[in-house]
Amino acid sequence: TAVKVDTPDEAKLRAFYEQNKARFVIPEMRKIALLTLTPDEVKKTVAIGDEEVQAAYEHSKASFNTPEKRKVTQLAFADKAAADKAYAELSKAANFDEAAAKLGFKASDVDLGLVAKTDLIDNAVADAAFALKKGEMSKPVSGRYSTVILRVTDIQPGKERTFNDVKAELVDKLATERANHDIQELRDKVDDERNAGKTLKDIAAEVKGVFREVAAIDRNGNGPDGKPAIDGQDAAKIGAQAAGGIGGEAIELSNGGFAWLDVLGTTPQVQRSFEDVKADVEKAVLADERTKAVAALGQKLVDRIKAGESMEALAKETGSKLDKTASPITRMTVPTGLGQNAVQQAFALPKGGAVASVTPDGKSRTIVRVTDIVAAPELTKEQAD
Repeated sequence: TAVKVDTPDEAKLRAFYEQNKARFVIPEMRKIALLTLTPDEVKKTVAIGDEEVQAAYEHSKASFNTPEKRKVTQLAFADKAAADKAYAELSKAANFDEAAAKLGFKASDVDLGLVAKTDLIDNAVADAAFALKKGEMSKPVSGRYSTVILRVTDIQPGKERTFNDVKAELVDKLATERANHDIQELRDKVDDERNAGKTLKDIAAEVKGVFREVAAIDRNGNGPDGKPAIDGQDAAKIGAQAAGGIGGEAIELSNGGFAWLDVLGTTPQVQRSFEDVKADVEKAVLADERTKAVAALGQKLVDRIKAGESMEALAKETGSKLDKTASPITRMTVPTGLGQNAVQQAFALPKGGAVASVTPDGKSRTIVRVTDIVAAPELTKEQAD
């Protein structure tokens, strides 16, 4: 925003186009036959029997259930005598928490929180806690490590999920596991069938894969319109292999599947006319001019700083934001707002020196001035050794 550039006239646009024709082409395209085999596609062919689902349910039945949970308060005592004495006092108290506090127990120390029975490692304590009613206090319980008095202040009932509740979930899980296993065997089958001379279309029918013809794809995975020629994030992988001119081995896809291709034809690179790309040329010229203007302004500001002008005044003049580091930075520091490049340049400057550092996107400049240099301390004997 610190620089303004004028809209270029047609002569300038044409000159830029002629000098940068390679930027305005339709790249070489390949027509390909493509077979994809994914876990989701294989999963559709997997049949899971009721007996298998029932067996899986019985094997992991407990994992589907939500256990009952209770909010438990536990007072621990050194021996049964102390617990019995405290129980007598607590039984008569109108307010349990106040009575427990008088006995020296802090609420934060005795509150076990909301726990399942399996969370309590002492079986005797767990049995006693889960036998109480809400609001009820236990008699002294002789546990593994101490004698305790328990109180339950809240109960959240558990829920048992039946076979019918989880059947669909189990079928999906088993089918997914089977598909992930089967797809490796199917990959070998596809490779064997290709070696036997079968077409991808015929093989697709055998392995229940997806076959399609892609009319045009470049080495980056894009079509003639510059958009991905294939859905998914693997278009570039497929385009790169197609650009090689041969199908090659299976391409591993990001979803755990595989793809195979055959090149059916090639369309040579086509130069786009100036009229077709005029709008793109204008954008490129404006971006180029803006980058040059920013670089020139950055150097001009650095020269003014070296001449003695303050960064505060220059920031105000250019409508820029001025950030000051709160403490010295090291070569390994990358403070917010500065890139590694700016830090490296700062360490090449003398005290008071300034530089216009290119931002990571290459479009802007960050003006950096070194206000002080703090020398590294002398090495200790241990460090030197």
